[in-house]
Amino acid sequence: MTPIAEDAIEQTTLQWLENLGCGVAYGPDIAFDGPFPERDEEANYTDIVLMGRLRSALECINASLLTDRAAEVKISDLRSQHSGL
Repeated sequence: MTPIAEDAIEQTTLQWLENLGCGVAYGPDIAFDGPFPERDEEANYTDIVLMGRLRSALECINASLLTDRAAEVKISDLRSQHSGL
C-alpha cells in the first residue's frame, strides 16, 4: 500500500471545502496576534472552533431558538480539553 502524505490529504480537503463555498484561512493569520485575528488570546491555538464564527452561524440559522445562555452552554462544550491530539 502506498502511504498518503498528511499534506496531500489536507490540501485536498481544503480545496474540497473551498469548492463547497467554505472560507479557508491560514492558521497564523487568524491567530490572536495575526493580521486578521479570530481567535481569543487566552485560547491561542487550543480551540478547535472559531467561537465568533460559530456564534454568528448559530444566530443566522435560528436566532429565535437561541438565547445567549443556551449559546454559551453549547459553545463551551466545544472547547478543547486536551493540549494535543
